Amino acid sequence: MWAYTEENMEKSEREDRLFYTTEDIPRYKKYLDEADGGAVQSIWDDILPIVSWSEEGSGYPTQKPEALLERIINASSNPGDLVADFFCGAGTTAAVAEKLGRRWIVSDMGKFAIHTTRKRMIGVQRQLKAEGRDYRAFEILNLGKYERQHYIGIEPQMDANARESREDVGVHSRSLAVEDSPRREMQRRIIEQKEWEFVELILRAYRAY
Repeated sequence: MWAYTEENMEKSEREDRLFYTTEDIPRYKKYLDEADGGAVQSIWDDILPIVSWSEEGSGYPTQKPEALLERIINASSNPGDLVADFFCGAGTTAAVAEKLGRRWIVSDMGKFAIHTTRKRMIGVQRQLKAEGRDYRAFEILNLGKYERQHYIGIEPQMDANARESREDVGVHSRSLAVEDSPRREMQRRIIEQKEWEFVELILRAYRAY
């Protein structure tokens, strides 16, 4: 018994809606754009990660694919909405938000992340301009000096200069070097304490513990 009438089978044949298996059994064709689709599952394994040969790769180690952020932004916002990413890394969120007509704010504590994002957004602007689409200027703001030496309160070359000074003092004035050692020890302990506080700051910021 056939599930379809002969008339419907002939109609499907004329519309090129049938294909036949190796056993010559007819099957009905249904194209992807005609399907209703299904609910997205909690595990998304249909989006490939960024690898070394990916065209959109920027060299940033934790870069996410644009297709992933496109799905998230489209599902959770409308054109003109504000999108924020406070650990922007390679700037994928900003790049996709700009292409989708969203406003965006992104930030990161790493210099490499900021430089990577800046370079990427300039590329997005050029791409949108070439496509005849609107794009907006962006501004980079330094809201704090997060580099280690600024947090600790020392100059990058201070340790080397201090060592040279101590060597000079030790050569020319043994007694002065001996008398000065308690103060140097205190300074060393203060720097070590600030070093640990800086590490704790980074770990808390990234919720590493």
